[in-house]
Amino acid sequence: MLIDSKRSHNMSICLAPLLKHFELSFEKIVDAISDNSISSDDLSVVQLIIPTADEISIILDWKKKQKDADIEVLGLAERWVLACSGEGAENIKWMVEINTFLQHYGEDLNQVRDRFNAMVSLCRRLQDNEKVRLLLKTILSVGNLTNYEYGKGSSWQQKKGATGFKVESLAKLREVKGKDGNTTLMHYLVEMLSQKAPEVFIVFLTELTIALMHICSSWNCLKSSCRI
Repeated sequence: MLIDSKRSHNMSICLAPLLKHFELSFEKIVDAISDNSISSDDLSVVQLIIPTADEISIILDWKKKQKDADIEVLGLAERWVLACSGEGAENIKWMVEINTFLQHYGEDLNQVRDRFNAMVSLCRRLQDNEKVRLLLKTILSVGNLTNYEYGKGSSWQQKKGATGFKVESLAKLREVKGKDGNTTLMHYLVEMLSQKAPEVFIVFLTELTIALMHICSSWNCLKSSCRI
């Protein structure tokens, strides 16, 4: 036995049903991979037994030293590796990956499209939600109050104020502190909204939170699917 015994055993188990499907011919398995005529189920099995570079090297060294040896003396796993090292099968790993991509392309594309559409729909729901707009408008007003009316902004800025802000800047609400060193701008904002617009919290704790969770989940799935 030339290949690791455990690895050889596992490969032999996977090869048994494959050989039944391909008339006990390793070459026909390789040919089916080459011309993409192999079934999705069989391709999934092949993915588990793709020979490593070390395994191919071991078999080729044996073949070189045993020029006249009968390959039937080899086990199933070794003969499979030998078949994968022959002419036209050098890039079997890439052929398997390409076939897998092609066979799942339509399904994967539909999943990506559905996730993207779901994410866009949630973003539009947030964009059109009046309570969310009120929350963002309040944050903008507080920012203008602290940065321009009582801050270091230019005279033009003090008169006009900002017309928007970046989402990343929301983290700064926790950084701006009062004289006591503990109360932050976030505390002030929460207290003000709880008194004047308590319905905003209901939206934030329900629809907004759930929507953001779904958007993050959809975006992570999109990145994974598209390998961003």
